[in-house]
Amino acid sequence: MLGMSELDEQLTALIVWGIHHQVSDILIEEGLNNHIQGLTMHQRLVYEHQNSLRKLIDFILHKAKLSLGSEVAQSEWCEVWTPQGFINLRVSYLKTMVCRFLTLRLVRHSFLNLESILTPHQHPLLDLVVSIKHGLICFIGQAGSGKSTTLRSFLHSIQHRRIISIEHPIEHHCAFMMQIEQHHHDIETLVYHALRHHPHVLVIEEVRNSHELQVACEAALSGHLVCMTFHAHNRELALQRMNSMIPDLDVSIIKAWFVQSRNEEDDEKIHVSIHIS
Repeated sequence: MLGMSELDEQLTALIVWGIHHQVSDILIEEGLNNHIQGLTMHQRLVYEHQNSLRKLIDFILHKAKLSLGSEVAQSEWCEVWTPQGFINLRVSYLKTMVCRFLTLRLVRHSFLNLESILTPHQHPLLDLVVSIKHGLICFIGQAGSGKSTTLRSFLHSIQHRRIISIEHPIEHHCAFMMQIEQHHHDIETLVYHALRHHPHVLVIEEVRNSHELQVACEAALSGHLVCMTFHAHNRELALQRMNSMIPDLDVSIIKAWFVQSRNEEDDEKIHVSIHIS
């Protein structure tokens, strides 16, 4: 790492640690606890940082071109060099009266081969899901479980179809589909404009509230295939949460589920189960 500054080296070491432990996000807190954690599918790992958190946070904010003093939540991108090559980071920053918080989302550009993580008897199920032309396909799991990774891999497998994705923010630039940055636009307006371009597949990533779920369901009912990610521990809890958001939810529009769940034999491996409704 010849020619790199000390802070560059500290940030690179942190990112290399995150990659090694397969964390999805690195959480940095200056104030109450003064610690750094790595978020994995099953647990939070503690990173022992021996230097000044204030200087590291200031350096990351400067690198991502974010304002140090702003008390408005901010998010921006930057690149960090590692021995494995450059890694894109989505840097999210939040400043309160007594604390500063950073979340670094580690973004990898390679696509996971979905068939490689499925058991052989699941391959026919995948073939059935790929043949679905309308309705809702849900990708569910906990934070950091690989929902977005699985979704992108699925979309890559149907890239011959016309795909429009609405994201906040766009983490992976995919040449095989059209991607719309949500920013502060209303999801209903974005879906309306996206549907005017006649997609075979509409992606809403990620559904967080009842309004967004309602929009996704209405788009699915209009004859389009809609894919969405949704936070839940399993399919049953996902349905409970959806029913609490939309009491009269028509569950028949949900055609398939991709569920991220724990692999008891190998915690490091993303494990996906497929359910056809």
